Amino acid sequence: MTVLSRGHSIINNIHQVSAWSVRKSWPIQRSLINHSLNNASPKGPPIALLGNGRSGTSWVGRTLGYAPRVAYYREPCHPDISRVKDDSVWSRFVAPDEDDAYFRWCLDRAFTGKFIDQASFSLKSLALRKEKNYRVIVKEVACYLSAEWLARVWAPQVLIIIRHPCPSIASVGRLAIQEQERRRLGELIENPRLRDSYLSHLGTHLESLKTPIEVSSGIWAIKNYVVNQVAKKYPEWIWIRYEDICLDPLIQFRALYKKLGLEWTDDVQARIVETTTRPADKNRNARVSSNQVNKWRSMMTSIEIESVRKAIEPFELPFYQDISNWN
Repeated sequence: MTVLSRGHSIINNIHQVSAWSVRKSWPIQRSLINHSLNNASPKGPPIALLGNGRSGTSWVGRTLGYAPRVAYYREPCHPDISRVKDDSVWSRFVAPDEDDAYFRWCLDRAFTGKFIDQASFSLKSLALRKEKNYRVIVKEVACYLSAEWLARVWAPQVLIIIRHPCPSIASVGRLAIQEQERRRLGELIENPRLRDSYLSHLGTHLESLKTPIEVSSGIWAIKNYVVNQVAKKYPEWIWIRYEDICLDPLIQFRALYKKLGLEWTDDVQARIVETTTRPADKNRNARVSSNQVNKWRSMMTSIEIESVRKAIEPFELPFYQDISNWN
């Protein structure tokens, strides 16, 4: 090994050790930083962006996070973020008169503006919180089913994203998690609060769902059915279809910014245009959004699509009922 290559090796080792040291010390740093923020609470109502998994919530949340003076949190209840490995978060239901220690711990850190993961920390983000003139946006999927409980505890503005079930179910299919999905459906069906309050008339149908596509369709339908029933008590909740945003992102996002009281700027507009009108590449969160609406049609056979439709039909959901949504 030459002197030069040995020098490069030493430098690489130093970088690796430094990175390891930062990762190991982050829990201590986070505790000290968050303690300093105890008197720096967010101003104004938080925003809870909720939806079923793989329904476009990440894209919408990231885009709302372009607004000035906003702290955006992406799925604080996700096991990869919380470092608590528990698959039951994907089938957990918390009734409004109940509580859940795990969800409360994860969400309370976000809604009070505390730092959770090291990737979200920067001097700029710390300065934002110190100013005390900022709002929090929490994008969450795990507790979508518990939307009413979440709303009662933290009183956020609630924004719900709904998307055609087929792309979500096709995406789950590619993950090869059939056994996990089957277990999750079983846990949902067996939950006494869910069964007695929402699903008793669907028992026979739910028990008939056997294939991987039917199982994932059942999970999608249960979650959206329950939240749709709950939302009837909360007319102030905002619903928007993923497809509508894709077809006219500038108009739709501007309307959302206004409804949510977020500041619309030239920079926000430019970033939305940049990320919705150009093809995606590995270095940029960009896509031609209009191309996303029907992309799923090339990912599923007509038999698979019909299987999804039949699985969710008995729920009589108020969206995607027209046959044109399935042809």
